[in-house]
Amino acid sequence: MGLIGNSGYSTHPHLHVQNKPTSDLDGRITYPLRFTEMYRKRLIFWKEVSDGYLLRNDKFSDKR
Repeated sequence: MGLIGNSGYSTHPHLHVQNKPTSDLDGRITYPLRFTEMYRKRLIFWKEVSDGYLLRNDKFSDKR
């Protein structure tokens, strides 16, 4: 599905899903991932989330 890595200004490995396997921006579309269930940490609190997205700097787990 994609490659997980830690590049740019990120502090943790993350996943980008896009329509072309290239760094060329022309015609490239990046798709957000929606999780049916997850635990998301925003700032200092963990919260169980259903049908949600990750935002910048979120931490994520499939179990607590």
